[in-house]
Amino acid sequence: MKGRDFIITGLQAWDIPIGSNAIDIAKELSVHNRVLYVNSPLDQMTILRKQNAPELKQRFAVYRKQLKPIRQISESLWVLDFPFSIWSVNQLPDGWLFDLFNRKNNKKIFGFITKVVKELQFKEVIHFNDNDIYRSFYAKEYLKPALSVYYRRDNLQPFAFWKKHVARLEPLLIQKCDLVVCNSPQLANFARPYNNKSYDIGQGVDLSAYDPEQEYETPEAFATIPVPRIGYIGDIKQPTAGSRFAF
Repeated sequence: MKGRDFIITGLQAWDIPIGSNAIDIAKELSVHNRVLYVNSPLDQMTILRKQNAPELKQRFAVYRKQLKPIRQISESLWVLDFPFSIWSVNQLPDGWLFDLFNRKNNKKIFGFITKVVKELQFKEVIHFNDNDIYRSFYAKEYLKPALSVYYRRDNLQPFAFWKKHVARLEPLLIQKCDLVVCNSPQLANFARPYNNKSYDIGQGVDLSAYDPEQEYETPEAFATIPVPRIGYIGDIKQPTAGSRFAF
């Protein structure tokens, strides 16, 4: 796909210090397309609790009007931060009250994105939603993209933060998107009953990071650990009773 305009919203901010699927996808898409990568706006709880978080430094500066909302990363890639905050809604009871305030958040978010899109002169945008079930739930209604894509890269339902609303909202979000892409057969199998245009696209990897011909300096923190060393980065869930594997 070449010469298209993409808007990416999601859970992973551009400024996180670790690797990110969404950031890698944005960079890859920007080789032949224009891409606006959207950092989620600060909510009230984040403003109260995480003012010193390094990964939020840029967003706080924009929120305080110290920096402009848009920064250009490359010739065809921009990152957007918001000069306002949104409601903290996750602790609201599931149902109409949550939906009311979540819709207000979505309207505010995508109203601002629409203005930026016009400034950048994006046309017939493709919206790529990186697993953002709450803040992008009404994106199709407010953004009116030419194509709406939901990227289901994680099963969020087992996590405490998401349990209250995700079981109800994610199937509804999957139903109204034009395309659902997933990075495992299990995630795609969940989505397919709600949207038959749900596909497992696999998980990309940068093979150069595993080139056996390259030599890397051992980090000081690992120097005292005897070889062979085996590392893991990610989440480990306890399997449920009667199951053989945890996903």
